[in-house]
Amino acid sequence: MFTAHGEVKSIELPWDQASGRPRGFCFIDMPNAEEAAAAVNAVNGHSLGGRTLVVNEARPMAPRSGPPRDSMGG
Repeated sequence: MFTAHGEVKSIELPWDQASGRPRGFCFIDMPNAEEAAAAVNAVNGHSLGGRTLVVNEARPMAPRSGPPRDSMGG
């Protein structure tokens, strides 16, 4: 779907460690900003496998609240 609008450099599909299933989203890296914007506009809202796609530019992850974790995982 995205290659119809430009070069796709990479795709990252995060998996849930507990269930072993995809988390329901992915990251698609397109090196050309104009092509990426065209892909977002073209693919957002379309249906794939019975689900409506929500496509937008990735945003930095918000800081998590709670106490910091030490190097021992605690």
